[in-house]
Amino acid sequence: MTKLPQGLIKMKGDCPCIAPHRFFQFPKRAVIFHTLLKMDMLGYVIYDGRYWVLCREGDGSYIRVPFARNETWFLALISEPEFEAIGKLPQIFVTGVA
Repeated sequence: MTKLPQGLIKMKGDCPCIAPHRFFQFPKRAVIFHTLLKMDMLGYVIYDGRYWVLCREGDGSYIRVPFARNETWFLALISEPEFEAIGKLPQIFVTGVA
């Protein structure tokens, strides 16, 4: 995990936040979970009950990767040793930011 990018992610108190229009600007890309673990993961996002991982690619662009359909799946996946690092990522909240 790397430092959260300023300008893209704003802090509201102690919580990292991203505006909805910014989150949906990023292309959605499905990747194999083991490939996801090798990517530069910034944090996970919960939107409409689904879990996403926000990643930075090598060229500096950002993508959103679908990770889990709901909280039950998320908790099951991060309970596996190879995916527990995703559960330790910061949660990025999708909300209007000022």
